[in-house]
Amino acid sequence: MTQETIDLSELQQFKEQFRLIDEKLEKQRIINDEILHSSMERRLSHIDRWYRRRFRALFCIPIIFLALYPHYGYMGWRYWGFLWYMVGTAALEFYLYRRSYRALDIKNLPSMTMSQAAENIARHKHLVESANKILLLPTVVLVAWTIFVSGGSESRLSIIAVTFVAMCIGIVFGLYQQRANRKRLDDVLEQIRKLRG
Repeated sequence: MTQETIDLSELQQFKEQFRLIDEKLEKQRIINDEILHSSMERRLSHIDRWYRRRFRALFCIPIIFLALYPHYGYMGWRYWGFLWYMVGTAALEFYLYRRSYRALDIKNLPSMTMSQAAENIARHKHLVESANKILLLPTVVLVAWTIFVSGGSESRLSIIAVTFVAMCIGIVFGLYQQRANRKRLDDVLEQIRKLRG
């Protein structure tokens, strides 16, 4: 009887220890999930801000157009054609990147299943690559036309050089940001996989 009481007492202690370990593991899992969610939201928030800044910049193009048109519109196709082309290129870029932004569905991405999140991210990457290919020729023409228009002033060479460098820096920075966003999305996908376990 005494041996049986000791065994039951030890069994009770083991059960209590297992319960405490289980509680600690559950708390650790919750903390890990919270850390993953926080990291995922930070990455997605960065991508969301990048898109919003880009959209705001594209909305500035028509404002620039309206501000410059009265000053240069009377000068003929070299200026007003350039301004209209700039607005058209901005509208095309806005449409293409808005489509890729919607395909990603940033707000709902963390709550999606692994397969749905992977599908959204793959579709987003495909749309961004397609947008870059579609925008390549209009961007090259826009850079060339910008240099052509800026070369019409007295200090031709310096304005052309500054314009060219500024546009190249903008394009390179945009491509760098897209690459960083792709890396962030890969990290988010890995975090979703860990959360869904």
